[in-house]
Amino acid sequence: MNAFDLWFECRRRGISLKLNGETVRYNGPEKVVAAMLPAMKAHKAELINCTRALEGLPIEDGPFLPWGPYLTPEKLAEWQRELFTVVDELAALEGWSEHRYDLIAGQIERQPVSTIRPDLTYFRAQATRGARVAGKRGSGGARLFAIGQNGRARSRREGAPMRETFSPAMGRTAALLALAATTTAACLSIVAGWQRGGWPAERALWIVLGVVLVVAAHLLPALCRGARWPLRCVGGALWICCTLSACFGHATFFLLAQQHAGELRAATLPDAPTVMAAPAPGRSLTRVTADRAVVVAQLVTVKTAARQRVLSARLEALDAEAGEVRRQQAADDRTAALEVRKQVEREAVRADPATTRVAALLVVPAARVDLLSGLLFAAVLEGVACFCWLLTMSPRATVTAHDSFPEVVTAPATAPVTTGVTAAGAAVTHDRAPVTATADHADDAARITAAIAAGRLRGTVADIRRFLGCSQSRAATLRRQIAEPEACGTV
Repeated sequence: MNAFDLWFECRRRGISLKLNGETVRYNGPEKVVAAMLPAMKAHKAELINCTRALEGLPIEDGPFLPWGPYLTPEKLAEWQRELFTVVDELAALEGWSEHRYDLIAGQIERQPVSTIRPDLTYFRAQATRGARVAGKRGSGGARLFAIGQNGRARSRREGAPMRETFSPAMGRTAALLALAATTTAACLSIVAGWQRGGWPAERALWIVLGVVLVVAAHLLPALCRGARWPLRCVGGALWICCTLSACFGHATFFLLAQQHAGELRAATLPDAPTVMAAPAPGRSLTRVTADRAVVVAQLVTVKTAARQRVLSARLEALDAEAGEVRRQQAADDRTAALEVRKQVEREAVRADPATTRVAALLVVPAARVDLLSGLLFAAVLEGVACFCWLLTMSPRATVTAHDSFPEVVTAPATAPVTTGVTAAGAAVTHDRAPVTATADHADDAARITAAIAAGRLRGTVADIRRFLGCSQSRAATLRRQIAEPEACGTV
């Protein structure tokens, strides 16, 4: 293996080599450094000459460009800044989503040098066409980019939060809305428990049970957000049970409230006029009619005048009695009709007008519409509360537009430890602390490590990206940084 092959193998395995006077300083994963260090010591002089020859060249996957003119690092950084600026203008004109912008920015950061110039030409044409169509340009504000020593680009927007999809004002609004929804649901459970219980102890238990179920249904999604999949499955099952129980309690409140409101509306109706009924006769109309038929038959057969006058008087009395019975029956019928009419009016007033019309439209009983509407209101209230608590308790980035990016600082190395001597007799040392690190990366790495240790975060790129609200490339860099320790030193 010659010096160039050794240099290329170190770069391929993630070990960076930089000249440090008459030595080469390396920085990379500890395990890889341990495997490559003997070869680096054996070819120290050749490796120093090779690193000096390749120092400062725009190298992506190797020391040679597929095509194109010679580029200096300053020119390459200028092209990268210009490309990011054009992409930002195009994103503002076309209204890109955060996910799409992160994807494009990550591809630009990781692309080889040979594709920067074609990409810049393409995005310039797209931005010019978009500005001509929209009639304006740069409406989203300029995005500033700082190229760090590791070649990565970091950006922030002037006059707008940086990569902050959930501002503090929105967080406060979501918290207030979540608190209001939970308070409302708890009050519904309290009233429903009071109405469903009999003894004071029963009412107290119903109230406590309803409030606990409501709070659990609202907070379980947010609490189980960063948990492992087994806990998420258990939490999801419990959330479904709590939500159904809370919705049933809310539906009970809605139905009882509708019933009470109907009774109050029915109580406002005026009473039906009272019909003064005559005293009921002693005999029925059938009996009176039968007696009259007998008197008529006797009147036909009687020959004497005195007997005829007696029977005629009795016949008139029976006719009067029959008329009185008929009038009493008519009065009874009118009273019954008024009672039926009053009952119908009361039932119509008890029913909710909107529910009645919807039931008539759907050709279903009004009681079923009342139940479904109560369940719907309860489900909407529970959904709003769960979603707002999920937004309130979700981790998010808090970097604002006025925050400046920290400069790249050099961390003092720890005391070097002598590990061996080369063939030329020079001592080879290495230490465990990285020599360069940005303050923001260090803070983010510390936050991620603490969250993983507390069990609130998994060490995946997707979870780190959601936790910090950063781009995918930065999340991948932080993932590599916390995944394996690095070793650095000089040869």
